[in-house]
Amino acid sequence: MTGDRILCGWRVRSNVPLPELLPWPGPASNEVDITITAAPNERQEEERTGYLHVRPDGSVLFQVPGLVRILTRHTREMIVEVERHDTTDSWRLFLLGTALNHLCLQRGCLPLHAATLRIGGQTVALAGQSGQGKSTLAATLGRRGHKLLSDDVAVLDVGSAPA
Repeated sequence: MTGDRILCGWRVRSNVPLPELLPWPGPASNEVDITITAAPNERQEEERTGYLHVRPDGSVLFQVPGLVRILTRHTREMIVEVERHDTTDSWRLFLLGTALNHLCLQRGCLPLHAATLRIGGQTVALAGQSGQGKSTLAATLGRRGHKLLSDDVAVLDVGSAPA
C-alpha cells in the first residue's frame, strides 16, 4: 500500500504503507504535493522529552515516545521514524491526525474535525467532538444521494475563500 495516494485532495507519494488512503486517481507524473518517507529523524537535545517541538526553521516534530517520531517540514514533507511496530500500526493515527494537522497549518490551511458533503451545489461541514454523530449523519445524508467528500478530517484552504 505504498506509492501515490490521495489525501485531502493532495497527491501524496509515500514509502510508508497507508492502507487508509485511496490510490491517486489523477494522471501519472513526477509532481507530488506531499512526500512521506520512513527514515530516522535527527535528534536535538531539547527534543529528548515531550510530545511537540517547533524548530527555529518552522518544522514541527511530533513524537509519542517509544512509538513514533514524525517531522513535518517545508510544507510538503513528513519524515516518519517508527520506534515500535505493533499489530495495529497505531502510529498511523498520529501521522494522519496530529502530524497532518501541523502540515495543513504550515500550508496555510485550516484542519477541522469534520465530515464534509456536497449538498445542493454547496459544501457542508459537520464539525463537532468525537462521538457526536458526524459520521452517522454524513452516512445517512450519503444514502439520500448527497456526495460524501470526507469523514473525520476536513481541510479548508482559507487563502482561496471568497471575500
